[in-house]
Amino acid sequence: RLCREIVQSDILSFGTSLNLLEVRFQRNAIEVLQEALEAFLVGYLEDCNINAIYAKRVII
Repeated sequence: RLCREIVQSDILSFGTSLNLLEVRFQRNAIEVLQEALEAFLVGYLEDCNINAIYAKRVII
């Protein structure tokens, strides 16, 4: 759903006559995006946790 919203906003910002229904995503593309997002979030939350420990906080 998020991928479609991003593509839709890009299509509208470029002002093209391309219809969103014409845009399709391959399963592999969605899987790659999911893997990349998971890796990013894990790294981000690990960094947040390290910073919280350094600041002697319990909640990030």
